[in-house]
Amino acid sequence: MGCTNSKGQKNAVAQVIEKNQAKNLESSSANPQNLEQQNPDHLTEPSKKPELSNGSLQNLKDAAAPSLANSKVLSHREGSFRNPTRINLTAPPEDTCCYFFGIDSENNKKIFKYNPKKESFSPLEVPANLEIFNMSSCVYISETCIYLTGGTDAQATKLSNKAFVYNPTSGTAESLPPFSIERYAHQAVYFDNHLYVIGGLGTDKPVTETNEDPENVLKSVERYDVKAKTWEALGNLNFRRSLALVIVYQAWIYVLGGYVGHTKRTRTIERLDPQTKQWEIIYFKLPYSLEASFIFCPAPDQVQIVGGQDVSGPVDKNYVYYLKEDNYVSRKAMNHERVLHKGFLYKDKIIVFGGDTDDTIEEYHVSEDEWIKQPSADRAILNEIKLFSYSSPTLLVPHQTEAVVEEDSSPVDRKSKKCFIFGDDEISFILEVNFTKSFVKERTIPSNLKLFGYQGIAALNNGTYILCGGINKASNNISSKCYLYNPQNNTARKIQKCHKPRYTFNLIVMGEYVYALGGRTWGEDNQAILNSCERYNILTNTWEQIANLKYPRCSAMAFHLKNRIYMLGGYKGESERWAGIEIYYPEKNVWDNWKIELKVALEGSSLVMANRRGGIFLLGGRTDDGDTDKIWDFDVEQGDMWEVGNLKEPKSLSKVFEFQERKAFILGGEKQMTEFFDLTESKAIQETEFSNQINENLRLMLLKGRPNTTKIIRFGLA
Repeated sequence: MGCTNSKGQKNAVAQVIEKNQAKNLESSSANPQNLEQQNPDHLTEPSKKPELSNGSLQNLKDAAAPSLANSKVLSHREGSFRNPTRINLTAPPEDTCCYFFGIDSENNKKIFKYNPKKESFSPLEVPANLEIFNMSSCVYISETCIYLTGGTDAQATKLSNKAFVYNPTSGTAESLPPFSIERYAHQAVYFDNHLYVIGGLGTDKPVTETNEDPENVLKSVERYDVKAKTWEALGNLNFRRSLALVIVYQAWIYVLGGYVGHTKRTRTIERLDPQTKQWEIIYFKLPYSLEASFIFCPAPDQVQIVGGQDVSGPVDKNYVYYLKEDNYVSRKAMNHERVLHKGFLYKDKIIVFGGDTDDTIEEYHVSEDEWIKQPSADRAILNEIKLFSYSSPTLLVPHQTEAVVEEDSSPVDRKSKKCFIFGDDEISFILEVNFTKSFVKERTIPSNLKLFGYQGIAALNNGTYILCGGINKASNNISSKCYLYNPQNNTARKIQKCHKPRYTFNLIVMGEYVYALGGRTWGEDNQAILNSCERYNILTNTWEQIANLKYPRCSAMAFHLKNRIYMLGGYKGESERWAGIEIYYPEKNVWDNWKIELKVALEGSSLVMANRRGGIFLLGGRTDDGDTDKIWDFDVEQGDMWEVGNLKEPKSLSKVFEFQERKAFILGGEKQMTEFFDLTESKAIQETEFSNQINENLRLMLLKGRPNTTKIIRFGLA
């Protein structure tokens, strides 16, 4: 049982050059013994923590950032929180086409024209004076002006510092003066009568320092004055970057993400002041470390980022990043994982070409948030153009100066009974469910908040939420990171990491401490299931280890009563569960076996307090016979345990929120995403318009992932 941990990916260009087309890394994983009979896709366990080595990104950390002490900071927080906005794009004229430039597999220099009206490619004659390379960077100005800069031959052995202007209407080209540094896989942008070439891969100088990147990822930036017809060197980037994203926003040139060398990608953002010619780091960061993505602007102060490659390989991600708020919201994922794909705006849709293993085309309809596969007979061309450059216009992101306040974006108030549903790393979202006012609202996600599956989540008394640990979908990253999420201003901040990476553990808030108890970490059952415990001091932002449980357990049930913590049941390993209960005495820092046991060995049950005398309800869970739909009333003081009802279906690892006294909202299940239960009357609560609204919003969130599923036990609720 375990999984094979993949090494960090080389840059996307190198992979295509070496293998002809990018391939997804294969990973193997085996199911754990607990909670596997009916949920085989979940709780897959790594056999060991990945070994870290030079040139590896298994630690999933961004490239180290230089000091921010002297860096300016964007003041983007002038607007209030907004729900995601969908508007029709302002498309270029309908006669605009997309042009592709590169060298095919037989070393022939090619130009292809894609006509969106006919949905077809056609070859164009290459002007005799136009030198064409792979992985150059092209800027589309009009149907009579496209700038081509730099590039490399098919083997990436000969680099270019040449620049041209190509006129597709007349089929002619003009040579421009060369720039200083040969480069490819760089970024180019046209702004205010200047053409900029930024970063890339090249040979600006020999590698002499031990921390320099042998791939020669560049920091250098040059710009061409169209009127003076001269190039000049500008201040260097703070980070070496290739295959990054570039936009113009508020008269600054922004570079976002990209490949930084040593198999690493970065989330960092920096911007150039065209007047001072210097770059400065922005303290905002992208939510994901990606290279070779596609970017467009769906609305003012927003960019939408599609696909690319992270440490594991190509991704199908699609999300909107809010430049003013430093938040993001997921959109529906592509049908295919793609890297080095090309994107083209036509009317109110985005056409994405290739970049996947099947060399396909799909269209994204922005207003519907829908991807549609486009039939294409040009698969051979799509395979050829993987390393081609294409005519991409400068992305000018408009800025909306006045704040937009939506009528339903009310501030968080303590009187409202509400909960938040948190997605995971595969389907990232935050849903606010307000039971007092009967509305459901998707919130943008602060870009520095990382969501994982089986993350520990708990509400603090001040209206904020703590999120700890968790595991990613690929089962190669178990987290020890912790965050505080503030829904009132929709911000998050990192707090000190917990000592032990863990998931499927219990998170209990008692007094000024948050307790992380048991759970799973790396390895087989005999070493992965934890007895270790620790607690977080809310006042001092520090974790400290406390006494171990007497018995390792994960997927247990826990609650606190009269300054004591009770730990019930849980999974012990080898397909067995606990019936025993342990109790923690904080003043003594000891765990002790409690005199009472559950009547049935149980894990993954949802727990609701029945009273403050030791009565609790246990909803569902997994016994040695499988998932159960039973609801028990259990007296932890007397040991009485009797059945009081049944859920609509057997379920385990579901989450519960008591929205009224003894009325439970239950999240999770194979067939029922949610259900409501009256614990006083011992019967299900009939569906209402509001409950249907919750389910519809969850369905929309699940549609963002691939493949679609109603198995939402990885999500969090608090």
